[in-house]
Amino acid sequence: TTNEYFDAYKYSQITEDQLRTELMLKGLTLKETDILIKSKQIKWGMPDN
Repeated sequence: TTNEYFDAYKYSQITEDQLRTELMLKGLTLKETDILIKSKQIKWGMPDN
């Protein structure tokens, strides 16, 4: 699921680029991917890259 990819990203098991690739393979657009990642970064208090 996408949540598994986000968990892996949250715990630095995959990079943001890898996360983007996985989300886009799941059929998300670039814009949807950007919005999702940004919202998770804000939720977790992660620094912007």
